[in-house]
Amino acid sequence: MAKYNQKADSKAQPPRGDRAASIVPGEAMEYRIARLFVWQGYFVRRGREILTAGSLDRATDLDVLALRYREMFSKESIIVESKTGGEGPLDRVFWLSGVKIFVESDRALLFRRPTKWNIKDFAKRVGVEIIDLDWIEHMESVYVRDAKFWPGLCDPEFIHPRIDAWNAMLRRDSKFRELYLTLATESRFDSPFAAVNFWIHHLRGLTRNWAAERNQGREFVAFLLADAVGQFGVFLMRIAQFAADLKPEDRRGLIEKGLTYGELDPALAKKVFDHAYRLSKATLREYLARDVALDQGLFTIPRPDHVDAIVSIVEEIVTRPAQATTFAQIADLILAEGFLKGNRNQGLLLQIFLADGLAAKVALVRSLLVTLASMGAVPEDVKQMLDARPSEAAESSAKASSPGPVGTAGQPELFSAADERPNSISSVQPAEEAPKQNVRQGDVKLPDEGTPN
Repeated sequence: MAKYNQKADSKAQPPRGDRAASIVPGEAMEYRIARLFVWQGYFVRRGREILTAGSLDRATDLDVLALRYREMFSKESIIVESKTGGEGPLDRVFWLSGVKIFVESDRALLFRRPTKWNIKDFAKRVGVEIIDLDWIEHMESVYVRDAKFWPGLCDPEFIHPRIDAWNAMLRRDSKFRELYLTLATESRFDSPFAAVNFWIHHLRGLTRNWAAERNQGREFVAFLLADAVGQFGVFLMRIAQFAADLKPEDRRGLIEKGLTYGELDPALAKKVFDHAYRLSKATLREYLARDVALDQGLFTIPRPDHVDAIVSIVEEIVTRPAQATTFAQIADLILAEGFLKGNRNQGLLLQIFLADGLAAKVALVRSLLVTLASMGAVPEDVKQMLDARPSEAAESSAKASSPGPVGTAGQPELFSAADERPNSISSVQPAEEAPKQNVRQGDVKLPDEGTPN
């Protein structure tokens, strides 16, 4: 695998009009910050574009977006702006404060060179926290278990060598370009019912494309699938957040109404379509001088065929709130590491999420992926990857230590039932680092240290 250049040139940008629909290489520090949040158990995306209505103009971008859910379905969202140059901080602080409000983020972090205490204090008054390299290195020493490993999609060693070929595919295929534009501009995760309908439809299309493509084309479609399934998991959590306090029958009604009618009132929709039906019949009678039978079913909004499946998944999420806190993150890592990168890194999920309850958390994600596979919304290879079991312990060890293609036999440690192996934690980290487990899922805290300039 090509070695990631820590001095990556972030100025190699595509033309302005095509920027959001192109995969843009980021600065080394952006990837480093993204990796830090992945290791803390966040769902992370880098380089999110914010566009105006109709994607007509680019408003700004987010260097790093990190979010996660806690029990009782409360969401924590963090945005990070990385400025490695010597620009003055105050203008950037006010700008980031406004972006924080727009994307409805809970926290906004500005990375820059060491900053005087009074400027940091002023930034906090407008809701921005200033961090520097000392802060990053301190947090990495606490959370990052393997400094050479870049888990998930924010992996420069995997992405950078493929950017030119993947951008060429985006230029050639308008469908892929529009789908990537949708992925790259998602930062608020609002309108979850419309998003679920959108991605069920396009995940089915991408699954068919994946089966037909070969080599780099198949790898790029796998990248789109991995990104989309991760975001799909976040949208499901948003629906669960809305529906958690309802009775099961009311929850079903809410989901069915949302997936069928969206924000439209069903009674109003029926009136509109009934009027259209009568108007169509009257128009035909006027032009043909006779009554024409029309199928009134054409004048209704059809119930999506995936309503029951989504109701079932959301019901599982709502009834298992402790396991749902890592739902989107684990789905994202399984697709990115296992399916896209073919990486069977031993104990990855254990290192990030710990053994306590991990088997149940993975089982919840497995329900989602198996359901998507049954609908043709992810390849069967994903289900095979989750179902694979070793015939012998030696085979499992060999396959966990050497990456292989998706769907090969063997149950890698990445997807293992951690609760069945209570001693696994000690086998994947040095003994002297064990106390760091106590802060694994804690909040990001700002150390009171660093030399200001």
